[in-house]
Order: sequence, then C-alpha cells, then structure tokens
Amino acid sequence: MTAGFNICTMIPILPVQFLTFVLQLTGRAFLFSILVAFLTMAFPAKYFGCVYGTCRIIAACIALLQYPLFQMVQELFDENPFYADLLLLFLNLCSLAQPIYVYYFVAKKKYLHEN
Repeated sequence: MTAGFNICTMIPILPVQFLTFVLQLTGRAFLFSILVAFLTMAFPAKYFGCVYGTCRIIAACIALLQYPLFQMVQELFDENPFYADLLLLFLNLCSLAQPIYVYYFVAKKKYLHEN
C-alpha cells in the first residue's frame, strides 16, 4: 500500500493525486492500528504506554527529516520532487526485505522440521 502511495506521488496528474491522498490516509491508519495490535500482544499491559510512546517519538524524529528533504528538493533538484520520490520509493522497497526474509526463514525452518 505504501509502495503504491510512493508510486502515485511521482505521477503529476490530479486524479492520481486524489488516489495518493486516499492511499496515504489508509496506509497510516493501517500502520498505526497494526502497531497498537502488535504492542498489545507483544508487551505486558503495564508497559504499553511506555513502548507506544517510544514508537511515536521515533516516528516523530523520522518525520523531522521532512524539512531537510524539502530543502533538498528546492535547492538541488530545482523544485522537481521526482528524485526525492524515487529515493523514498527505494527506501520503502528496502523495508520490504525484512518481512520477505522472515517468511523465507520460517518456511525454511518449517521445511527442515518436517523432514
């Protein structure tokens, strides 16, 4: 979903930008709800607030990178965000490597235990 959002941001057509807005909203809602569900299952209830707050602080620190990225687009790329969007798409696709690796690792371990 977020990869689709990143791809849609690179297309400068207004109807596609409406789709980008919808993908942004649903992606954020999905990610935050998954985070809360994971923290609820993975940590004891007495630590939920601390761990959730830590996750939000980390997200806020990453969000602080928006301004330098905006400045980079303004100064280096002559107000053309294509290369910044391409960089973000690459980083987003790199983040998919961990779930794919975990799936491969679990499938390999399951196969070894069956034989």
